[in-house]
Amino acid sequence: MIKENKAILSDAGVLFDKITDARLMHDQLEATTSDGLNLYRLWQIANGLADDDTLHQISQNFTARRQFKAILAQKAQAFQPRQAAASSDSNHRHGTDFDVQIMPSASQDGLVYVQLIFHQDQAQQDTSAKMLISHCNGVFRQKPLTTPQTTPQTTSLTSSLTSSQDQRIQILLHHDDPMLTDLRNPETELYIK
Repeated sequence: MIKENKAILSDAGVLFDKITDARLMHDQLEATTSDGLNLYRLWQIANGLADDDTLHQISQNFTARRQFKAILAQKAQAFQPRQAAASSDSNHRHGTDFDVQIMPSASQDGLVYVQLIFHQDQAQQDTSAKMLISHCNGVFRQKPLTTPQTTPQTTSLTSSLTSSQDQRIQILLHHDDPMLTDLRNPETELYIK
């Protein structure tokens, strides 16, 4: 075979591989499970377009859970992996990006302050954190890190209240909030985005 024909066949093979890869990617993006969680939807959810019911759907689907964790790992501003049980007390977690400190409120029974304390190198990054996401035992939970807008329907303290200053974000949670249980569990992975 002459050189020109080999080059044409080689180029055709490369083009065929690209078309095949593009088709497989398109099929993956379009593939929707019975609960409507395709890769595009998971990407949207990781960008903050999720409610608790959607996170529950992800938690129930092994493939979606795995894909969502991979997307979160890419999108998160800060991450705290699982802790060694012996190195973590239930009210303080150390991490490379941030620490978590849990303190009961002295003035209000049943309320707990959670402080996310960012480290110095994190301070130089974008600090517009909007969401804390926990992943423990296959279940995802989220808490907003911006002060919620109060409406007549949401004036109770069941939702979290947050404040941010000096590379610290403080969240006020009720003592039986599932997110607080996750924060105290050394098996929990934490994402801030």
